[in-house]
Amino acid sequence: MDSCVNYKLKFIKMEEIINKIFKEKYPKGLSVKYTKEEMVGYMMAINDIKEQLSIQGVVISAFSKDYTRLFDKISKGEIVPCFVDYFFSDIKTPQRDIAQIKMFKDQRIMIGVRGMQYGGVDDFALDGRTVLKAFTDECNRLNLEYNM
Repeated sequence: MDSCVNYKLKFIKMEEIINKIFKEKYPKGLSVKYTKEEMVGYMMAINDIKEQLSIQGVVISAFSKDYTRLFDKISKGEIVPCFVDYFFSDIKTPQRDIAQIKMFKDQRIMIGVRGMQYGGVDDFALDGRTVLKAFTDECNRLNLEYNM
């Protein structure tokens, strides 16, 4: 089987798992105005997704931290889905979220989802670094992982 088709099948399976977990945790969906409890629950659901994916046979270790290769992908205009770590409110352990990485024509890079930007690279934040170096630093800070 073509590896591209194989990956598409895995992503379809991941989407099915994500939808199933979300519907189980939030049968009525989330309210428009999120409460702290809903947000904490939602973030926990995201963490559950990673556990479910490993249980369902999608190998989590297949995700990559090859940030140079990732930079090449986004430089060519790809928008790449990823996992990022972040800290939420008073919770001391990092939470995981699914996000996307996009590079704009002016070489600004955005790492975020649903209007929430977890990180990125902008001209003013380069501090003498190349865009690639600033990007890899940001990826390391977020413990970013993506599917090759």
